[in-house]
Amino acid sequence: GIDGAIHYSNNNGKTKATLYYNPQVVEGGCEALHPGSMQGLTCAFVAALTAKVAARGIKSIDSGVKKGIVCAGRLYKQGFGKVPKKPDYPGKEIFSGRAKDDPDIAGILIPGLSANNLPQKGRWTILHHLTRKKLEEVAYHAVVYGTHPVFKRVPIGRFGKLETVDRAEIESYNSIKNLMMEYIDNDKPEKPLSIAVFGPPGSGKSFGVTELAKSIAPDKVKRLEFNVSQFDSLKDLVDAFHKVRDTVLEGKIPLVFFDEFDSMLDGNLVWLKSFLAPMQDGKFKDGESMHPIGKAIFAFAGGTSYTFKEFCREEVPDEKDPEAERTRFRDAKGPDFLSRLRGYVNILGPNPSKTRSDGFYIIRRAMLLRYMLKDKAPQIFDVNKKARVDPGVLRAMLMVPDYKHGTRSMVALIEMSMLKHRRTFEPATLPPENQLEMHVDSDIFSKLVLRDVLFGDSLEKLARVIHEKYLEHQKHKLKSDDPANRPWDKLDESYKKSNRQFAYHIPEKLQRIGYSFNPINGHAVEDLSFSGSEIETIAQMEHERWCAEKIADGWKYGKKTNKPKKIHCCLVHWEKLPGLDKKINRNMVKPIPYYLSTAGFVVYSLK
Repeated sequence: GIDGAIHYSNNNGKTKATLYYNPQVVEGGCEALHPGSMQGLTCAFVAALTAKVAARGIKSIDSGVKKGIVCAGRLYKQGFGKVPKKPDYPGKEIFSGRAKDDPDIAGILIPGLSANNLPQKGRWTILHHLTRKKLEEVAYHAVVYGTHPVFKRVPIGRFGKLETVDRAEIESYNSIKNLMMEYIDNDKPEKPLSIAVFGPPGSGKSFGVTELAKSIAPDKVKRLEFNVSQFDSLKDLVDAFHKVRDTVLEGKIPLVFFDEFDSMLDGNLVWLKSFLAPMQDGKFKDGESMHPIGKAIFAFAGGTSYTFKEFCREEVPDEKDPEAERTRFRDAKGPDFLSRLRGYVNILGPNPSKTRSDGFYIIRRAMLLRYMLKDKAPQIFDVNKKARVDPGVLRAMLMVPDYKHGTRSMVALIEMSMLKHRRTFEPATLPPENQLEMHVDSDIFSKLVLRDVLFGDSLEKLARVIHEKYLEHQKHKLKSDDPANRPWDKLDESYKKSNRQFAYHIPEKLQRIGYSFNPINGHAVEDLSFSGSEIETIAQMEHERWCAEKIADGWKYGKKTNKPKKIHCCLVHWEKLPGLDKKINRNMVKPIPYYLSTAGFVVYSLK
């Protein structure tokens, strides 16, 4: 359609594919903004592409594809004009120069694509491709400034106040949105629209679906919520349906949240079968009477199941018998319940997913935190909408391993902080540790706030360990009278200073190759080894740092080293450095995870 295109090429067996897309909207977003259809879209795309290639040659196919998408979008939005009785087929304005409201079409290479090697479904995402090695930087920037340059190329799902950049969430929300739009536009639906929402406690299930519905028809939808786990009998459910019916009679479309619908009663999933008739027939029974429900949207929010597959018993915890669980699910009419659902969404929330590799929780947290700060502490934003947040506080909010109650804990930390008359969110405003402990691991949180201070306090210890490792590597190669080959306590101050500079430079090296570090949180630290290419990168960085340090101290290059005269043969570019000296640099940077562990820090990958 008009959402994007893929340019696939095969040059003597070398294949590649580039995805072109409009990052301002998710797939189908333009159609949602401009309802209706239009003919000739492909013709407009091909015409623009062909004209560009005819004028500038085949190498301009990149700009031709982008122009084609823009022109097809113009045709779609303009249609046959604004006067229904006087259709006017668009002309040259469709293919004119750039207009102010034209989107910036992005292009990105799809990795690992060949005729015999297609990407695994659901694995590759634009966000992952663009944010590798700099997730923390993107997250920090998103909180402070509300955006990041990378977001200009990442499709962002916006549904009311809800924003998400997670591909799976966007696709699920989009499918639910399409279902809701069709249902709301249907004047006489036969039955309620039934969808399901899953996620850990505090992940924002209610908020997400409510914002989704309000973004479609804010004046028509009225939200109702019932916690099924608090129902004692079928009468409670019947009373709930009467309230739903009353809302319909008011002329509203009830968005009915059945929270914890999968909860047990007397150890059994008894509620599923009670929902079957209302879901299928649009009626509920009260005594001997059947009552029609009317036009309503049922949103079933899982309480004991955190994902759709977990609810379906496709995924069963290790401590439970899979076959027994599936039998219990069938006996409770689970498959019948599933057949009446028209869609579902798994909401991830602010904590890392326990069911899949999830490095993007930090981005989700960043978007949530920005929204919460604007809502709860608007005074900390300056006239340019920049959030005034201390780097340590920001790091702790984004990097703490777990929020005990999901988004509710994030909100609680902000509300518990003394921000009312403050213009900056700084460490002094945070609640005391005993109150922090209610929502996070207070020890880890506090260490994250003070990481830079702790790292600074550890520089001397790190420098000593770095020097000891150097002596260990070089003990058979250095002359005994070499001043660099002395124990730390007898080492000249200039060499101590050089080791301190090495230690101080460690965070920059880690960031370059996609790693970061945090205080050890009491758990076992896994051995981490850098790859050969990573070691090569930071070894070169260390050599460049060492050269800059020497030059600043008055040293010069010479073919033969003369330390009293401050002449050194290694003051050369990395490419010209002798192999033995390259190896020394590699040996020095390879144990960086070990260096940091001795000072109480753990290194982890941002990938």
